[in-house]
Order: sequence, then structure tokens, then C-alpha cells
Amino acid sequence: MSSKYSLLRLPAFLYSLPTQLIGSRVYSFKEVDSTNQIAMILAEEGAPEGAVVVADRQHNGRGQRGRGWYSPPGVGIYLSIILKPRSVLATVHQLSLLAAVATAECIESATGLKAGIKWPNDVIINNHKVAGILVEAHWAEEIKYLILGIGINVNHTKDMFLTQGFPAATSMAIETGRECLREELLRELMLKLDHWHRIYQEDGFEPLWGRIQDMDRTPGGWVEVVSMGECFEGEALGIDKDASLLVRTGEIVRRVTQGRIRVSCDQLQHLNSTDSNITTPEQH
Repeated sequence: MSSKYSLLRLPAFLYSLPTQLIGSRVYSFKEVDSTNQIAMILAEEGAPEGAVVVADRQHNGRGQRGRGWYSPPGVGIYLSIILKPRSVLATVHQLSLLAAVATAECIESATGLKAGIKWPNDVIINNHKVAGILVEAHWAEEIKYLILGIGINVNHTKDMFLTQGFPAATSMAIETGRECLREELLRELMLKLDHWHRIYQEDGFEPLWGRIQDMDRTPGGWVEVVSMGECFEGEALGIDKDASLLVRTGEIVRRVTQGRIRVSCDQLQHLNSTDSNITTPEQH
């Protein structure tokens, strides 16, 4: 590990975290380029499964499709976890949704606000993005490890987002009108992640899917789908048991396993008048 990254003293609660896997080792940094990048380096150096990288600031935080993740110091949670699944089949999207569920539950516990999931990797409050997930797979001849990254907007202000050009994004502080304690939130997040990962390992995706149905904010929205070089529109029916998105186009129901969705601009007025639980366009 390069000496350019300064390790911080761990909060006391991380020394006695009652988890089975997540947090088996924790690396805390003042600032990094990207927690996913540091986790990858540590994984290559032999860090154990469940190891967590957390930073107070990221200079080049990464989101989906090469987008950046706004990561100023002192206000957010930016962490990455090393996982070593036996098979990668369907695992990337399933783990992304697992992290979304854990994050949404964590936000609800801390604020009392109802958080929802926007397929495939966003957590939303009141139709605004508050957290995002990025899962990156690393291969040799077979899967070596996955890096599961999570970014949560905790105490960001409206002015911060406006200055950076993210007027539709939100934070826990914006939604509640008060600051949230990041250490308590981090502890709760790691407990939730460990809980759902243990269930996922023992019983597969189905128990998690049951929870996802309660949080899914996709059904009923008319969306534009961009997947595998193709773009089409249809009615989003929700997340299926294999973590794919079901979209009805005419009389056909299509299964989307990768890509992104956004509300079709042609349908915004209609959707706003008929369905209060629609998702919003990409915000980061």
C-alpha cells in the first residue's frame, strides 16, 4: 500500500463489532482517490474477505458507468468491501441490491424516513437519490473477488449539490432538517450488510427479494431503458426474483439484467399525475 494514504485511528466500536464477516478487518483513511481502488489494491495484497475500506473523503469517487461520486470531507459515508463469492452468476446485481436494502434499512433506522430502491443500484428518499452502489468484479481465469462500494449522502447541504451541479440529489440532513452522526450510521450499515450477506449465503436471493418488494419504487413507472447497446421504452413492472428488472413493452414482458433506467421525458407529466411513487432521472 502506497505511503501517500494516511490511515486513521479506528473508532472504538469497530474493535468489537458483532459481525460474522463484514468488518473482519477495517482500514480507515483520511482521504483517498477511491475506496474501491484501495480495496482492490488490498485484495491483491491478500486482504481477507469482509475487509472494509472507509474514507472521510474521496478525490475521485466512482459511480456507475464511469461517473464520479461527489465525496467532500466530513459529510458522507464512503466505503468499499472485499467479497470473494464462489460464483459470479447473477451475483453482481444481487449483491448490489443486497447493499441497497442494507443501506435503505440503515437510513430508515437513523431517520425514520422511508427509503426506497431504484433498480439497479440507487437508494432514494422522496424520489431523490441519497445513496448509490457500485459493484466491480475482478477476474483471472475465474472470479477473484468483488469490490462492493457504497456512497451515502449524510450531511451534505443543498448548496453543496447546487455548486457541483447536482440539484436533484439529496442527503439525510436535507430530508430530516438535522445532522446525522456518521459513526453511528456506519456501525448500523455494517451490521445490516453482515445480516443480509449471511442470509444471502445461507438461503440465496429469495429472502432478500421479499424485502426488496417492500422497497421497490420501480413498478408503475413508464421508463426508458438503456441496456447492452439497445434503448427502448416500456412500463416498469418491478424487480424479479433473479434481480433483473421486468419491463412491459406492448404485450411482451422483457427481462433486463444490466443497464440503466430513467423516466421517459415524454411521460413525465402523465406519470406525475397518476403515480406518486415513480423514480427520478439519474442524479449523480
